Amino acid sequence: MRKLMLGCALAVFWICVAGLFTSCKDYQSGGSPSVSASKSASDSHLPQDISEPWYKETKTDAVTGVVSKYSLHDNGFENGITVRQIGKVHECFVRTGDFLETSANVESHLSTVKYRFDNGKTITQSWILGGNNESLFYPGKDCSPFIKQIMKSKTLAFQYKPAETIPKSITFDLRGFPQGFFDLI
Repeated sequence: MRKLMLGCALAVFWICVAGLFTSCKDYQSGGSPSVSASKSASDSHLPQDISEPWYKETKTDAVTGVVSKYSLHDNGFENGITVRQIGKVHECFVRTGDFLETSANVESHLSTVKYRFDNGKTITQSWILGGNNESLFYPGKDCSPFIKQIMKSKTLAFQYKPAETIPKSITFDLRGFPQGFFDLI
């Protein structure tokens, strides 16, 4: 029994280490200048002094010529939003910084999330667990509607359920998203 517990603990440790390396590989941060924004009464929940949270990068594959575009939103912690376009395919995912795999979703790799843009209606969906079990990918083949909503909104409230704990919420300040950067249909 002791060997089994030690083996499980060691396996969890290596999974966490592998997840950290995977997250670091997927996420590149870049320095960005600070900007000051004035608040209106409707923006009272947003910070007075914000720093530009969106980092963007374009890469062209030397062999295939496929253009990849990345825009990363760093929320200042282990979480953030990534929007990427590889060729004509778009992907959106949220990095939570929490382990998300549970016995209930180990086979389906789906996790129920709730989100709301600004003061809009709350949307409930099943998002796909990322390979590191800390990220959640927008479901389906086309996340253009989600990207368009990011482009026209000020905030995104995003709720998810980490393993073995109560749901957590993250609020993202979406101002400054790179308009016109992605080729949206």
